[in-house]
Amino acid sequence: MLFLFQTLMYAQDTLVVNIDHDLIPDKVWIAFEEDDGYIYAKLSAPNKIFKSKPMGDPSGSVHFTKAKNGFHFKVNFMRGGFGVQFRYNDKTKEIEAIGLSRYEFGNAANDGSGESSINLNTHKYIGNWHYYDLEKEALIKMAPIQRTLKFSTQNLVDFDGAIVGDFMDQCAALYTEEKAKHIKK
Repeated sequence: MLFLFQTLMYAQDTLVVNIDHDLIPDKVWIAFEEDDGYIYAKLSAPNKIFKSKPMGDPSGSVHFTKAKNGFHFKVNFMRGGFGVQFRYNDKTKEIEAIGLSRYEFGNAANDGSGESSINLNTHKYIGNWHYYDLEKEALIKMAPIQRTLKFSTQNLVDFDGAIVGDFMDQCAALYTEEKAKHIKK
């Protein structure tokens, strides 16, 4: 399943960061070809360019930030967004997605607001979410949701965003399940 984006976005300048641990700066950017966005990473050591699969047309603002080990690809929408952390694997000589995160501001009452993340290596998910209690007329912070979810790491050259859509769907289901428990109390 291709993770489809809905409206045109504008990319930031190229991120320059050492990805392959050789102390020489590498470059990461997004580019469009025939209405599809692609993430590119040019590494200095093998002088190789990695290119993602087509991701559709990302909506919102897209940017890259430096991570402790690699970089983050982030997309911010009107009231939410997501991020994917990538790092270079010295053994496989590939750039792989190792973490996913998302945030939501919820509706006007902030019902459904919060954030979540998953480590793709350990499969540990944590979600910190809120719901609006109509009787109390208050925003309630739920206890953190901690689960083990099975997602595998994914190389940049295989990345099309589908894993992000799957993560968002599972995360929303966990929130709905946990909120139902709170409402029954």
